[in-house]
Amino acid sequence: MKATPKAFLENPRTALGLLFGYFLVHVILRSLISDSLQTDEAEQCLVTQVWLWGYGSQPPLYTWLQIPLFAVFGVNVFALSILKNSLLFSIYLFTYLTGREILRQTKYALLATFSLLLIVQFAWESQRDQTHLVLATAVAAATFYVAIRLFKTRKPVWYCLLGVLAALGVMAKYNYAVMIVSLLLAARTLPTLRPAVLDRRFLLTLACFLLVVAPHAYWALTNPQLLLSQSNKFAIPESDILLASLKGVGLTLRRIVEYAAGPLVVFSLLSFRAPKIAEASSDRSLVTLLQRMMLIGLGLCLAVVLAFHVTAIRARWFQPLLISLPLVAVAWIQPRLDQKRINALFAITMFLMFLVPATMYGRIVAAVWFGHTTNLNFPYRKIAAQIRSAGFTRGLILTEGHNLAGNFRIQFPESTIIAIDNIQVPLPSTNHVSTLVVWRSTGNPEVPEPLRSFLVREFDVDPSRIQPQEASAPALFAPDRTETLRFALVTSRSERTPLPFSQRSAMQ
Repeated sequence: MKATPKAFLENPRTALGLLFGYFLVHVILRSLISDSLQTDEAEQCLVTQVWLWGYGSQPPLYTWLQIPLFAVFGVNVFALSILKNSLLFSIYLFTYLTGREILRQTKYALLATFSLLLIVQFAWESQRDQTHLVLATAVAAATFYVAIRLFKTRKPVWYCLLGVLAALGVMAKYNYAVMIVSLLLAARTLPTLRPAVLDRRFLLTLACFLLVVAPHAYWALTNPQLLLSQSNKFAIPESDILLASLKGVGLTLRRIVEYAAGPLVVFSLLSFRAPKIAEASSDRSLVTLLQRMMLIGLGLCLAVVLAFHVTAIRARWFQPLLISLPLVAVAWIQPRLDQKRINALFAITMFLMFLVPATMYGRIVAAVWFGHTTNLNFPYRKIAAQIRSAGFTRGLILTEGHNLAGNFRIQFPESTIIAIDNIQVPLPSTNHVSTLVVWRSTGNPEVPEPLRSFLVREFDVDPSRIQPQEASAPALFAPDRTETLRFALVTSRSERTPLPFSQRSAMQ
């Protein structure tokens, strides 16, 4: 077979093998270049120390998946990267499977699959630093496929799977709920699909959903203060409600355009003045289903923004809802896609498959040339070696933020790591373990007041006995820049029984 785009897009095994290789390259490069962590990666390293029904404002499913991988591969970047890239590959795989059902031809299904790379927020941000959202998007992609199989066959197994996926999606990230509600509402508006939703077998879907989601739902209802602990990120104002609502609506529309801009621009250019060369072969009812789902979902988002006066919106939050956009875009221009245009789209996606990893990891390695470092350039390994030389090898580590905490769990995997702004782990008694306090270097060498107060309150530490020290090392791939952390080894004056987490939260 000749290695042409036409031959490639008609061979799903080869095309999907290329995608598998693409994500394998990401795993290898991410694991080799740096063992420092991005923000979401650090959070997972912190919270995976203990199995819970809930972890604050984020649902628990991603953490539950990460815990066994850490158990198998160790607490390291490789285990983090394996999970994320496996989920990303599954998004492409389910997009292809859904595309076969909707577009009916392998080449168009693969074209839509590779067109996911046109969504900048997805292709770049999901690799750079996302966890829960990647999982929610993977479940959403699987949900589309299962829902379509349900509509076509109405077999009980698909009803059950839809309920299970709906529950897993909610436990992946709560905004998945917008997608599944919009999907079911859209199906009810279509006469050909409505009977499947109204079928009594849909009770199987509800039963499976409730069975799977019930334990976490109970946790959420009994821990409202943790569930709403990050509600401030929505920037809900206390005054000027009308102005806030208008600002929120305008920002929502802007974020939607940001997310959809890549595929819309590329597909618009490809179809510009393109003559119709064939009749559409796609399943029009399913294309309409996805279109209405996205419109209903965006309408629900606007309603929420208006009702709660949300003024902080991120484009990535629309990802589970809009991940099927390339499928709809290919269906739109399918009658105008001659081989020349298919080749052009394929060439663009191939270029992006090279550009994304080259840029993402190249900027880390070339930090010395660009004069800009990232989280992955921070020399945690070298700084940890200096702390070991100062006398700390394992025990309890206290930090202010989860970014430091997660990175120190990579370097001290046998220690208990606690970020005082995210206390999910039971506190041990310091009478039996070494205690290390770490904070970022500022103009004041003393322990920051939040850490000092925590040590006094929880461990009865004498503040006068805290002796701050400093550890410095050149940044990775940027030796002209020195990074510094301050730390202290502390001991408690008396053994105290730590308070339960719920009581500690109430005190803070």
